[in-house]
Amino acid sequence: MTKKLSAFILTLLLVFVLPISVSANSAEPPGMTIIVEGAPDDISLSLELTEEPEYEIRIHKAQKNWEIYFYLYYYFAPGTLDGAVIRVESSEKSFSCPLPEDVPGRYNNLLTLDFETQTLTLGQRWWRQPVLTAVRITLTLLVEGLIFFAFGFRNKRSWIVFFAVNLVTQGWLNYIINGSAFSSGYWVLGLYLAEFVIFNAEAIAFTLATKEKKKWQCLLYALAANTASLIAGHLLIRYLPI
Repeated sequence: MTKKLSAFILTLLLVFVLPISVSANSAEPPGMTIIVEGAPDDISLSLELTEEPEYEIRIHKAQKNWEIYFYLYYYFAPGTLDGAVIRVESSEKSFSCPLPEDVPGRYNNLLTLDFETQTLTLGQRWWRQPVLTAVRITLTLLVEGLIFFAFGFRNKRSWIVFFAVNLVTQGWLNYIINGSAFSSGYWVLGLYLAEFVIFNAEAIAFTLATKEKKKWQCLLYALAANTASLIAGHLLIRYLPI
């Protein structure tokens, strides 16, 4: 039994250490996502190609809580984007921004449009992902902490293990989320796989490191906490930016 447990733990460690790709599917077309800062409610974006000056491609608009973004999948050759511009329309003002030069050579593009300064840049603000990561981890600790308390864990050692294990597993999970294509829904499949790995890792950690409860109670807690966390996360993804 000890050998089997050791082999299982080693397998989990390899999963955490070895690079894996969960953010895209081979069938996913190239695309771009544009986060708009300071956008009015009636804003709209379109892509104007230099090769087809009379042809505009409307970019789909979406909003999650405080953040407005636009996403577009394109099915033409990347070179077609050379010299292309993003046309911005609203009741306040209208203007055009050239696409950054690196966009045509990239598969998935995340850009930031500053409505006030009328500038379009590749990437996102440096503070965006740290803030979103902090929000996600805090909500996870709250949900799983309430369940941890409901299962009767009171010892200081148990709570130290709880925070240590969750900071490691949630840190790894958010690393995967932050590295995913912002506009893609394919990474959700990877999210479920990651949650399965986290459940097994936490079940082993709580069973071995906490002595306050019996092993079957630790396993039951890990199952209940991760199930609740997965359900809550799946619901919150609809409302929180990624």
